[in-house]
Amino acid sequence: MYVKRIITLFVALALLGAVPAWAQTENIVETGDDAAGASLDEVVVSATKFDLNKRETGASVTVITEKEIEERGKANVVDLLKDVPGLTIVREADFGGKASVFIRGGKSGNVLVLVDGVESNDPSNPDRSFDFANLTADNVERIEVLRGPQSLLYGSDATGGVINIITRRGIGKPTFTVKAEAGSYSTFRESVSVNGGSDDAYYSFAVSRADSKGFSQAEKAPGATSDPEKDGYYNTTLSSRMGMRVLDDAWLDFALRYTDAKADLDDGGYTDDPNSRAYTKNLTAKASFDQPFTEWWSHKLSIMYLDTLRRYKDSTSGGVAEDIRSWYQGNQKKAEWRNTFSMGSINKLIAGAEYRIDEVSLYSYYDDGFGMPWSVSEGEMNAKRVESMGGYLVDHLRLFERWFTTAGVRADDHQEFGTHLSWQANSSFVMPYTGTRLKALCGTAFKAPSIYQLYDPTYGNKELDPETSKSWEIGIEQPVANGMIVAEIGYFNSKYGDMFGTDAFMKTINIGRVDVKGLESVLTVRPVKTLSFAGSFTYLQTENRETGKELERRPKYQAGANLTWAFLPGGNLNLSYTYGGKRDDVWFDALWARHDVTLDDYHRFDLYASYWLNEHFQVFGRVENLTDADYQNVAGYQTAGRSFYAGAKATM
Repeated sequence: MYVKRIITLFVALALLGAVPAWAQTENIVETGDDAAGASLDEVVVSATKFDLNKRETGASVTVITEKEIEERGKANVVDLLKDVPGLTIVREADFGGKASVFIRGGKSGNVLVLVDGVESNDPSNPDRSFDFANLTADNVERIEVLRGPQSLLYGSDATGGVINIITRRGIGKPTFTVKAEAGSYSTFRESVSVNGGSDDAYYSFAVSRADSKGFSQAEKAPGATSDPEKDGYYNTTLSSRMGMRVLDDAWLDFALRYTDAKADLDDGGYTDDPNSRAYTKNLTAKASFDQPFTEWWSHKLSIMYLDTLRRYKDSTSGGVAEDIRSWYQGNQKKAEWRNTFSMGSINKLIAGAEYRIDEVSLYSYYDDGFGMPWSVSEGEMNAKRVESMGGYLVDHLRLFERWFTTAGVRADDHQEFGTHLSWQANSSFVMPYTGTRLKALCGTAFKAPSIYQLYDPTYGNKELDPETSKSWEIGIEQPVANGMIVAEIGYFNSKYGDMFGTDAFMKTINIGRVDVKGLESVLTVRPVKTLSFAGSFTYLQTENRETGKELERRPKYQAGANLTWAFLPGGNLNLSYTYGGKRDDVWFDALWARHDVTLDDYHRFDLYASYWLNEHFQVFGRVENLTDADYQNVAGYQTAGRSFYAGAKATM
C-alpha cells in the first residue's frame, strides 16, 4: 500500500513537470539549460574518480554540501548520514558507542569509507568495517554517498556502496576560526581552524576537542534496583590538507587526519559495567601528484597510509573478578596510479592500477572470573599481512549532451584466493523539453576475507573465497518548475553469495546467501531562495536465504527530512526529522541466553538555529530529540533524551 502511494506520487510529479518544461523555448533546450536546475548540475567525484555532473551517471549518489553541513549543525558525520536514502544507522550510544552504517541492507563491512581518498575501513576488525563513533564533522567540506556495487573502481569492501568524506580545502585570504559549545550531559566542544589559499597553493588546519560525562550506554536492566553509571567520552581530532602548484600545471596534495578517543563502555544490552574502557587512535595520510601531460592525457599518483589502534580494558565490577586486556592494531599501505584520456568532449577513458598491503597485530586476554582465562598471543596473530593488487579500465561516453554511459571491468589478484573479476555498467538519459532523467545500473562486486577471517587461530580459514554480489537498479528523476521541485524514485535489487559464516567448530566458511530489494525516493523543494525542503523515504525487503528470515536491525520503512529557513540575513533555522521503522534485533543476558526482540518504530526531531551578529561573530544553539522520544536503536542500549546545546563562533 505504502509503495503504491509513493509510486503514484512521483508519477504525478513527473507529469506535472512536463507542463512548465514543455513551455520552454527550443533555444533554451538546445543550449543545455534544462529544467533540471541545480540538482542535475551538482558535481560528484566518487562515481568515476573525476569531476562529473550528477546527471552524467546512472549510479545513485547523494551529496551533502558544505552549506548543508553548516546549516544542519551536526557534531558527527554519522548524524549527517541518517537522512540519506538507503542508509540505516545502527548506533549503540550517542557518545563513543559503536556506530555502523548499512547501505541497502548490506552489512557494515560492505560499506567502504574514504577520508580524503584514503580507504579507512579498519583492517583489524573481524569484518574489516568502519566505526563512525569517533568521526566528527570538524573541517569536513563535503560528503558523497554512492549506493550500489562499486568494486569496479574501489575493489573489495564496496559491495554495498561508498561513503566519501572530503575535508576542507582552503581558498582566499587566511581565515582564523574559533568555535566553542556546551550543553547537556556536561558536554563541551571546542575547535580552532585556519585556512586560505591562492592560485598556487592552499592550506587548511583544524584541531577539535570534545568532552562529555555522557549517560549510561546500557539501558537499565529489567528488575534492576539501581541506576546504571554514566559513560563518559573524550575525543581529540587533528585535520589538515595542503597543496601547491609545481611544474606549471601539476599539483602536489597532502592530507592528514588523526583522532585520539576514549569511551566508557558497558558489557552489552541491559548490562552495565563501570570499569570497561575503550581507547582508539586513528591516522589517515595521503600524498598525491596530479599532472596533465597533454590536453588529452593526465595522470595522478597517490600514496596512502592508514593506521588504527584499539585498546580495551576491564576489571573487577559487580563482585565479578574479571580481567580483560586486549589491543588490536591494523595498518594499510596503498599506492594507486590513475590515467585519464580525454577524446574531445565525447569520451573519457580511465585506466588505473593499485597495490595494497594490509597488516594486523593483536593481543587479547580474557578472564571472566570463573577460572577459565584464555588469550590470543602476539605470536599467533603478530604482523599478519596480506598483499593484493588490482587494475581497472573504465570508459565514460557522452552523446548529444543528453545520454551518458559508463562501463568498465576490473581484475584483482589476492594473496590467498587468487584473481577475481568485477564489472559495472550504468547509463543516464536526460530527455529534452521535460528534463526527465532516466537512469539504470547493473554490476558485480566482491569482498575479500579479512586478515582475522583468514588467520585467526580459532576462526580463521585460508581456504575462503570472497563474498560476491550481483545488483541492478533503475530510477527516474523529474524536475518541476525549472528545478524548483525535483522528485526522484528508484528500485534496487541485490543478491549476495558466499557470505562469511561459521561452522559447528566456529571456523569461518562461505555459507551465506542474502537477497535484498527495495525502493528509494527523494523529494527536494526550493520555492524561494531562503527556504528549502529535502525529504527521503526507503522501503527495504531483506531475506536470509539460509533461514528464510529478514535480516536483523534493518527496518522495512525509513524516512528523513530537512527543512531549512534563512529567516533573516545571517540567520538560519533547520528542523530535521528521522523515522525508523520496526526492526528485529537480539540481545544476550549475563548467562549468554539469547533474547529475540522487535524494536518499536520511532519519530525524532532535531532543531538547530544560528545567527551572525556581525561578519565575524556567530551564535548558535540546537535541541536534539526535540520531543524527547524514548526509543532504542540497538536492543538494550539507551538513546539520548531531549538535549540542549549552545555556543559561539568567531572568525577573523
